[in-house]
Amino acid sequence: MTKSQLDDIKELEESMRSLTRQNAAMREAVKNTEGPAVRKALLDAADECDVAVRKIEAGLRGMRKNLR
Repeated sequence: MTKSQLDDIKELEESMRSLTRQNAAMREAVKNTEGPAVRKALLDAADECDVAVRKIEAGLRGMRKNLR
């Protein structure tokens, strides 16, 4: 049996949830990082990841809508 588009979307949605959890863990770990420049770089990367996840999630919602 081949995967349906909805199965693909569900898999991608779970990947986005996983990325969100990993990003939260990175933000927590940053608290123990010495050096303000490194901390800022890591937090900036986490912010960019959050933006990318939101964009992908919006795209996935659109894909779900188009399947109906």
